[in-house]
Amino acid sequence: MQVRTNGNSSPKGKARVFFTCHPNDWDRCFDKICEDIFKTHDVAIYYVDDEDKNDDDLLKTDMGQMNLFVIPISFKLLIEPCFAMQIALPFAKSKHIPILPIMLEQGLESLYAKDDNFGSLQFLDPYSHDLTAVSYEKKLKDYLDSVIIGDEMAERVRKAFDAYVFLSYRKKDRAHANELMRLIHNDPLCRDIAIWYDEYLVPGEAFDDAIVKAMEKSDFFTLLVTPNLVNETNYVQSEEYPRAIEADLSILPIEMVSTNRNELEKQYPGIPKLIKKDDEDGVRRHFLQNIKRIAKSDKDNDPQHCFLIGLAYLEGIDVEVDRERGVELIKRSAEFGLPEAMKKLAEMYESGYGVNRDYNLYLKWYEKAIHAYKRILPDDDCDMLIYQNNLVYAYNVAGRYENAIELGGKLYEQAVRVMGEENELTLTILGNYARALSFLCKYKEALDTDEKIYSISVRTLGDQSSDALLSLNNIGSDYTHLGDYYKALEFYKKAYNGQARLLGETNSLTLLSLENIGIVLGNLGNYKESLKVLENVYEIRKQELGDDHSDTISSLFSVSLVYRGLGMYRTSLRIAKEVYDISFQVFGEYHPKTCDCLHAIGTIYRRAFEVRKACEIIKEVYDKEVRLYGEENLNSAITLNDLAVLYGQLGQYDKAISCLERVYKLGKTILGENHPSVITYLFNISLMVFRKGKYEEALGLCKEAFDLYNNKLGEEHPSTLNCMHELAIIHDVTCSSKIAKQYAKQSYVISKRVLGANHPDTFNRLGLLLLFYICVRPLRRLLLILLYRNWRFQLWGGRLQVRMKKEGRLT
Repeated sequence: MQVRTNGNSSPKGKARVFFTCHPNDWDRCFDKICEDIFKTHDVAIYYVDDEDKNDDDLLKTDMGQMNLFVIPISFKLLIEPCFAMQIALPFAKSKHIPILPIMLEQGLESLYAKDDNFGSLQFLDPYSHDLTAVSYEKKLKDYLDSVIIGDEMAERVRKAFDAYVFLSYRKKDRAHANELMRLIHNDPLCRDIAIWYDEYLVPGEAFDDAIVKAMEKSDFFTLLVTPNLVNETNYVQSEEYPRAIEADLSILPIEMVSTNRNELEKQYPGIPKLIKKDDEDGVRRHFLQNIKRIAKSDKDNDPQHCFLIGLAYLEGIDVEVDRERGVELIKRSAEFGLPEAMKKLAEMYESGYGVNRDYNLYLKWYEKAIHAYKRILPDDDCDMLIYQNNLVYAYNVAGRYENAIELGGKLYEQAVRVMGEENELTLTILGNYARALSFLCKYKEALDTDEKIYSISVRTLGDQSSDALLSLNNIGSDYTHLGDYYKALEFYKKAYNGQARLLGETNSLTLLSLENIGIVLGNLGNYKESLKVLENVYEIRKQELGDDHSDTISSLFSVSLVYRGLGMYRTSLRIAKEVYDISFQVFGEYHPKTCDCLHAIGTIYRRAFEVRKACEIIKEVYDKEVRLYGEENLNSAITLNDLAVLYGQLGQYDKAISCLERVYKLGKTILGENHPSVITYLFNISLMVFRKGKYEEALGLCKEAFDLYNNKLGEEHPSTLNCMHELAIIHDVTCSSKIAKQYAKQSYVISKRVLGANHPDTFNRLGLLLLFYICVRPLRRLLLILLYRNWRFQLWGGRLQVRMKKEGRLT
């Protein structure tokens, strides 16, 4: 193994991080990731120069001592056999060593999430395009804080040991050293004995001073005996053994592999009688003779002591790594009620460190830790506020938004009383609260909160600070969700102008804000201006990053979508095909980005009402995704859902319903039947059954979907309102105009209140409500059946729309 440290300092005593990736990704990510980690944590980052030529057993012995595996994620890593995926990842999983995946490319989520890849393990994305998210740098620091022991804690651990033993061995005998340490610690009385051993040699480093200090601290000297001690000149023979004799330490030689006794006595004068490894009683007896005067068994029921010794075995601090023992001791301490142990155990369940990852147990132990801290820390303690804010963030990640809102609101009021509303932590707490509101589609409340954060940021930091500019983007996002695109455009422009001055016009964050402006202009129907903005973003990225950079390709893709919005399908198709060709050359035929481009081409054909051509292309995309992800994958299921819609547009309702039922069944298996996406699949089935003319069956399915939406998301959620709107139509066609009118009126009134009078969905619901006042039921029923059931009428109407748009007669 090679090692890199910050400033080329000694790795001794530092937390151990193992870095591995696809060989082709090394040059583009190793230096950058090391630099990012060193900014906040003084660790030793180990790696292997030539992974194919290393001895597996020795390498795995070394890997077993690591505190963290860092694996950068690329398409090649996920599809091509390599050391990182075939050896390192399965090894880390089997040993319950935390894994930190860092995403190098966009669009790999579904392939990444396959069970034989990384499954549900969360990754960090340094290139996230979400301006409202917590930054990559903060997420990285928080994650490293949770899995890496700091210097202060490591010192506390070392002070908890009863005694120290100096272990002398040849570095090529590391596997035997780990075996011997486990043998020593098998006896409960020996559990709290630390073992000093120089883990990894750094070329050119002199260990003399460290060894002298270690021997002064040690109570006796254990010599690991194998033929490697005598078959060549070595450091143990020339330095460590003579120093032990000179320091008059008790020497305990343990023979791990049969070794020539005459050569040993010749090269190690005065060596005592060897104790054979197989004689476990002899090893234990000799150790007990040396330590019985210093061992303190009365500490076994002390939670603090159990916790610290548990950390030692979990992290390998002056003992061998024994995660099973470490977890057992930390659990014992947590069950005794030590808050520190509860918090650590929660973090272990979150990261999978020493245990199977379990988010429910993570939340359970973190909540227990909070309750325990409340008994010993005052409400105005800063650490207490930080712990509770972490719990709010955890609730958001787990989708428990109601809990996040309840706790976040209380916590904010408390933080204002203790630290004032202008404090950085207070604003962070308020930001987490705002995100929970947004996740639950409480956009007006989220907007009020984000405006408050912006006002405070301007007052304390100035309107050109990065925090204030980020708040502007959050406000723009809230207005976008509310359908007030003019207001969204106003705030995105403010954010862009500020970032352009602060960071420069070609900065990636500035360009993301400019891209948001282009997208909102498209939402307003101002396609020409949108096109101008997005083409500008594309040209800058092309110049700064090159033609084949993923961001450049994404910009060109956005341009094609604007042409699609303009109804200029030929131009849109030409650009989309250009994007597809570039993706094909850069990423390969089966890369998710390439599949997304092909999917977009199919969508353009669908928008142009060339449905048969669209159907052929989406079917091709589905076949590729099945090959890439398998059939039992949500990414493939989403494409199958789109394919079902196309079958419906062609009047092939049985085929469409069959596909949708497969998607629904898969969604229930993976996500559970109450997941919003799964409810949407059920809702889609009801619409297709309605188009087939089975009105009663469609009504039952739509009612079921509506009840599930209402219970899970509430009546104000856009999905619930959409379902209510469709339920009004199906009721009117099927049985009761009175009930239908009630649903239509209710969906309009709630939409107007929640989304605003100018939101497109509100207009749509007003249109349906008007039909109840201006049309008699037979005519209204005929119109609704034509619009929703007759696919030939829909295609004819769509093609007429395209032609009128092209001739400038339709705006």
